[in-house]
Order: sequence, then structure tokens, then C-alpha cells
Amino acid sequence: MNNILEKISKISLENKFELISEIDKILERDNEDELNQLTGLFDINNNAVTEIVFNALSGTPGSLLLNNILFKIITGNYNVKMRSNAFNIIKNKAKINGNFLIDYCGNTDIKYKMFLSELLRFGNFTPRSLPSVCLRKFCDDENEIVRANAVESVGFLKLKLVQTLKKALINGTFLVKASAIFSLGELKIKSTTADLKYAFWSNKDNVIRKLIIDSIAKIDGETGLDFLIDIASLDSGNKRIDKIYLIKNIYRIYCENYKNKKIQNYIIKKIQNINAKINILKLEFYDDKLTKEAILFYFSLSNPKKSIKIFNFLMEYLNKNLITADNKEYKYIKESLRKVSYPVYIKKYLESIGFSFETKIASSGIFFNSYSILIEILSENRNFNELSKLLNYYKNKKMPVELKIALLNSSASIIHYGAPKLSKSVLKNALFLLDDVSGDVRKAAADLIGQSKNINYTKNIYNKAINENYLDVLDSYIKNIVNLSNNNKTYFNFFVNNLNSNNIKIIEISLRIIKKFKISLNKPLNKKDTANIYEKLKKLSGFKSDKIKILLASVIGNLSNSILGMLQYKDVFYDILIDLLKNNNSEEIKFNSLESLLKSGFKDSNVFFETIQPQNRSNMFKFKVIELIGRLKDEKSFDKLVDFLHNSDDILIKISILKSLYIVDGIRSKSVIKNYLTDNNEDLRNLAKELIESD
Repeated sequence: MNNILEKISKISLENKFELISEIDKILERDNEDELNQLTGLFDINNNAVTEIVFNALSGTPGSLLLNNILFKIITGNYNVKMRSNAFNIIKNKAKINGNFLIDYCGNTDIKYKMFLSELLRFGNFTPRSLPSVCLRKFCDDENEIVRANAVESVGFLKLKLVQTLKKALINGTFLVKASAIFSLGELKIKSTTADLKYAFWSNKDNVIRKLIIDSIAKIDGETGLDFLIDIASLDSGNKRIDKIYLIKNIYRIYCENYKNKKIQNYIIKKIQNINAKINILKLEFYDDKLTKEAILFYFSLSNPKKSIKIFNFLMEYLNKNLITADNKEYKYIKESLRKVSYPVYIKKYLESIGFSFETKIASSGIFFNSYSILIEILSENRNFNELSKLLNYYKNKKMPVELKIALLNSSASIIHYGAPKLSKSVLKNALFLLDDVSGDVRKAAADLIGQSKNINYTKNIYNKAINENYLDVLDSYIKNIVNLSNNNKTYFNFFVNNLNSNNIKIIEISLRIIKKFKISLNKPLNKKDTANIYEKLKKLSGFKSDKIKILLASVIGNLSNSILGMLQYKDVFYDILIDLLKNNNSEEIKFNSLESLLKSGFKDSNVFFETIQPQNRSNMFKFKVIELIGRLKDEKSFDKLVDFLHNSDDILIKISILKSLYIVDGIRSKSVIKNYLTDNNEDLRNLAKELIESD
């Protein structure tokens, strides 16, 4: 028999699979001497080999012999490294199937019982209740460690051995009681809250009391919640319990009930009656994140006095921890800052950091800065005068983009609620910022102006749009131009007349605005207006630019469908669309023209079929046009669609045709659709089934 260590040492670590294969052979032979040598590899100074052996033994059910060897190591006089590896292998094996552990429960050796009472908690048992008998026996063991381990394992496995746990709670030593309290919390049986309450008042040990508070918070019954609140509301001179610990657990219940606003509001109401006298300046002394959140939560609900000291502390805490708006703490800090600060604190803070404004990336990947929260507070507190002054001050400074955007966004509250004089001031500054080097600032400025609903600013944005190079900024400009001038016939005609321009950018922007425009019902377009529009659009149909014609084709459909005055004249626009359709090869122009015909009420499906007859049309184009044919609901199209279906090999087109047939004539189409219930293609089969089963 070869020495295992010598044999394995000759296998290069680069040949990992050969090493694993050799270990598998040893496990298959199940020889005691070989297995002892294999587990001896836990004690060599080659971590890579040890890890491979560890993983191999953890991933196999293993034999009784191997398990005996591992338990012998766990309970024997071996070094910590050997015992730790053996323990973790047994633990990993138990996670896969823990039933083998039951075979060792009869062993009376104290070391076996100590480790087994702990190992049982990691097991995956079939049935789940399998370890109950073992654990009941261990819970009555004379050894305190065995009892405590067993009681705690009941909680980990969530076995409902309630009477066993109650007995341990009443009669147990410190360790056993602590384990019983933990397990009762894990079981979350509301009826045990009374036992935990009794234990709370019967024990003066602060550690035990804290554990009881933890468990009651986990059980999360309203009775338990009231109990925690009642204890926390005791006179502040009562030193029997740590109120911050109570507040943390009340806050835990608050978080766990994030979907139950009734309970959350109840907690908010009750927690304000707790006189905890928390010193927020000592927040950093707590390491636990939940405790910090709870303190900030409680403080945000209290009524602190204005304090520059607390203001500076909270801002420092915010900066140090890069707390962003997606974090719960952000909300609590913001509310606290709102309460403790005067506007002058915010102004001085911004002045103090001067040109050292900095945007960082928080651990969540979200951009962080310390000034947005202050500007939001000024807005929410309606400190409009200070907000207006800050925008005016920073508008022409070389400051971070985020600061200017935050000021512009928050200044919207001035437009909605502020005095006219202040509104005029912020809009003047927004106009100035339409020339900012940052596209994002320009967008924010346009959005602010758009919220004013003041039509007089329309041409200001329009003139800027003509020279704008960034598409997203241009989109924002057009959106706000429409917001400002919508329903105004004078401006509509202004944009229509600009279609005569020699500047292709002006034509494009004007078309995009017209596309989104809606004329008020009390000022419909008359015959003269319609003739003017027709003349301009007809001229554009001969334009060389495909980009303009693509836009033009979609504009006509939206016009005829949304402007009251055009409904009675829409037929005259058909010739423009037919012209675009026949004299252009671009599929996008053709599709937009067809879609506009559909929107305008055009019903002749022959025109649509003509566009998909040529062989060089893409399948995606055919698919989209066939969908339009379905929307026409022209009964004359049914037979043509069936012919097209029989002559098509493309699955995507067949899907489109079946859908369109169903829309054109739901009853008649089912005789065609049923033929695809047994088609080789799964998508066609599923669609056919769905359409056949539809009402």
C-alpha cells in the first residue's frame, strides 16, 4: 500500500483533476488506513492540497467509516486545525443530508454530546422532525454546554418544542436561558410572548433582558410591540434597561412592517412619547448599523432645538459615510437637518466649502454630494428668498454641475408657491443658464422655465434649440416648448411658417414641435390655416433629406388625428403621404406614411399590400406593415392575408399575419389559425392556442 502523502505530493497542483481523481479512488476503496492518511493532509503546510481534500470530503455522503474517523478527530486530542476541518466537513455533509447524525446520538461520551448537540442545527433532515428526540434528550443533559447547544439548535431548526424551551427558560442557567430566549424568538410563536415578558421582569441581568427584547421584536406581535414601547416609556430615571436598545428593536419592527402603514404610523405615534434623551452627537460610538439607523429615526421624530453644533455634526456624518438618497438614514438625517437648521446655517455651510464642492461615488454606485440635501431642505421649508439668492450667486460660478442642477430643480417650488418677484428672478437666472457649458444644466434650466407655463419664454428656448447639438438637451427643449406654447394657435402658425426656412435644423425642430402640438377646441384651424399647412408640408415632401421626410410622414398622421380643424380637410393630405410612399425607397419613410394613413382614417388595404410585395423588403418591415393591415380592419384584406400566409416561410411574418387575421375577422380566422395548433414551431403553436381560446 503506497503512502498517500507521498503519492499525492507527486501530483502537480496544476493537474487538479488528477488529484481529485486520486482522492475519489481512496474514498471508493474505503480503507481505514488510507482514510486516516487522507484526513492527515489537513495538518500539512500546503493550503491548496488541504482545500482540495476538504472540498472532496464535504461534497460526498461518505461512508460510516469516514464519518467515524472525522468524529474521532473532532472529539480527540488533535490540533485546532485538524478538529476545525473535520467539524466543518461534518457540518457541510449534514447540510446536504443530516440523517446520519442521528446514528451518533446514542454515544454517551461528553465530547460527542457537546459537538453533536451543536452539529444538529446545521442538518437537513427527512422528515424535518427527525432530530426532535435527540434534542429533547440533550436539553435534559447534566452538562450545561450540551443543554445550551441543544436548546439553541431547536431554534435554528425551528422545531416546535415549545414546552422544552419554556422549561429551559424557567430553570436554566445563564447560558441555557440565553439559548431558550433565542430559540423562542426564532419560532415566532405569539403565545410565548407572555413567557418572555414574565422572564423579563423576573431577571435583573441586563444581558438576558436585552436578549428577551430581541426575541419579542422578532415575534413581532402587537402585544410584544406595546410591551417594548411601554418599557421604553418608563421614567428616564429608571436604569433597569437600555432605552437605545429598546428603540433599536422597536425600529426593527418598524422596518419589518414596511408594507403595513397602519403599524408603522402606530409606532411613529408611540415612539414620540419615549423620553430617551438621546445625544445625537454620540452616534459614532455605536458600531451597529441598525442602532445608528434607529437613533437617527428616533431623533428625526423628536423636536430638537435649532443647533449649529448638531447641524455641523449631521453634515459631517453624511459626508463621512457618503449617505445617498437610496439609504434609509438619508431620510432621517434630512428631517433632522430640517428641524435643527436655520437658512443661515445652510448658507454658511455652502460658503465654507467654497470651491471644494465634490461629487463622490457611494458604495451603492450612486453619486453623492453634500449640498443637494441642503438645497432640498430650503425648498421644502419654503425658504424661497435664500434659494433664489443662491441660484443667482452660483449661476456664473465654475461650480459642479450637480449644484446648479439641484438649485434649478428646487427652484421649481418658487414657481409654484413663491412670490411673483422671486419667480421672475429665478426664471431670469434659468434663461442665463440656457447658455451653460453643461448639457445637463441646460436641460434643468429648460425644465424650470417649462414649469412656469409662461408662453412668453417659448421663443427663448426655441432660439436655443436651433443651435443645440446634444440630442437629449434638444429633446428637453422641444418638450418644454410644447408645454409653454401648446393650445396657442399663433405659435402653432409660427412653427408652421418656419417650415419654409432654408435651415434644415429649424425645419426638423419645427416638425417635431408640430408633431406634439394640440390646438385648443375653441380655436380650431380653419380652411385657410389648413391650406397653409398643406402648402408647407407638400413642399417638404420633395425635400432631399430622408431624415426630414421620415419626420414629415409621421407628423401628418398626428396632425390629422389630433387637430380638430384638420378632420374635415384630412383627405387633401392623403396625396402627400401617397407621394412619400411611392417616391421613396426608405422603409422608415414608407412605414411612417402608412401609419399616418391609418391614423388619418384611410381604409384601402391595397395600398398597404403593395408596399410589402417587392422581394427586397425586410422581414421586419413586412411584419410591421402586416400589423397595420390588421388595425385597418378591412374585411377585403382577409383573403390576401391568407394567401400571404401560405406563401411565407418566415415565422415572424406568420405570427404577424395570424394576429392580423384574428383582428380583421375573429370568427372566420379560427378556421385558419387551428391549422397551426400542431405546427413544428413552438411560438406558432402557442399563439394559435392563445387566439383559439380567446373570446
